[in-house]
Amino acid sequence: MGYDKANVDDSYYGLALSLEWGNRMISAHLKTNFSGSTTIHQKIFFSNYENSLKFVSDYIKMSVPSSISTYGYKVNMKSRRVEFGIDALLHNIELQSPAISNYYQDSSLKSIQRSQEISAYVDYTVPWKSFLFQMGIHGNYFHLNNYGRMVSADPSVSITFESTTNWYIKLTGYQRHQFLAQTGISSIGLPTEFWLSLTKPQIVRGICMRWRKFIDNRFSLSIEGFYKKLYNQIEFVRDLLDYKETNYTPN
Repeated sequence: MGYDKANVDDSYYGLALSLEWGNRMISAHLKTNFSGSTTIHQKIFFSNYENSLKFVSDYIKMSVPSSISTYGYKVNMKSRRVEFGIDALLHNIELQSPAISNYYQDSSLKSIQRSQEISAYVDYTVPWKSFLFQMGIHGNYFHLNNYGRMVSADPSVSITFESTTNWYIKLTGYQRHQFLAQTGISSIGLPTEFWLSLTKPQIVRGICMRWRKFIDNRFSLSIEGFYKKLYNQIEFVRDLLDYKETNYTPN
């Protein structure tokens, strides 16, 4: 666990700004090895992130907290050519929820999201001569309370050619869905950013190519290039002063 706090006081303009944020995490792992090169890895965990932005001036007091808590279980099995896994996650999210106090209003807004996410994947590897073929499928089920359910499938494939002269080249194509996103009034990754469950998942489709050369068993040289196309990306278009408006909504 960790906790940080930052303060800014400006007596000339009569304002004070404070930001508090912290993380907590705990997990337990169980790894089981069977005969025949089969390994099962299980993990149960809890993680939490929260922040609170407070702003005080001569005529207004404002507090903007947010948090995300995730309870999860993951299991992964590897057996020679096959890898299989299941993830089950439960998210409790408090979106940035302003509490405003000034001359003409005293209001608070608290917006809570609860979502469940289950995903399963299987990868299969086929060696053939100097080639290595890897094919996979990733299935997703996502449920956001008071909204509905979403189901998706993400394929992936890669081809690797291994040379007898200590180099290889790998080509990969993939698609992925993401049902959680992080955003906020900052574009530089400040702790004021908050998490939210998406009513329309983000999607990435891409290809990448990697070449790697091993030199004298001590050094290697690699070159990698990729192309990605992103869909349904979000951007938070408000700023800090918008929080004082009574019609503020993070959705």
